[in-house]
Amino acid sequence: MTMKSYEVIMYIIDETSFVDTEILWVEGNHSKLVEFTVFWGLQLIYRNCEHIKFDVSPKKRKRFVYGDNLIGLLHGDEIKKKEQETWLQYEFREEWGKCKYAEVHSGHFHKEEVTSENGGITRRTNPTIKATDKYEYDHAWISKKAVLCYIWHKEDSLKSIHYPK
Repeated sequence: MTMKSYEVIMYIIDETSFVDTEILWVEGNHSKLVEFTVFWGLQLIYRNCEHIKFDVSPKKRKRFVYGDNLIGLLHGDEIKKKEQETWLQYEFREEWGKCKYAEVHSGHFHKEEVTSENGGITRRTNPTIKATDKYEYDHAWISKKAVLCYIWHKEDSLKSIHYPK
């Protein structure tokens, strides 16, 4: 799993980092140490690439800003779904005040889902590429396996979502 993680994430970094790139690690609830180790290692591998920045801090919720877009990231296991939008405007008040558009992205529920415009924030739950395990199967938590690629326009919100193969 660790070797495949390096392979996939390094491919993504190598293919997309021709511009300034910020990589944010948000810990999940199943493999925190492995995830941290992978992203800490990636930070060391790319340490001489001045245009690639990493945040591997243990903060549970992070954000990035792209033009007028504020995007919050969290795994989603510690905050109830209906409350996942509210933290962004409080924890990142300055960025909230400067941006026209806000979204929160999580992944804990392993399926693609969009809850739009709750308090002006769009919440997106992202699917996973991992195989369905017995626990998920037993609970009928079966979804398509996918990685989503979001394209934002600096001044005009989310423009498209791609499902790369």
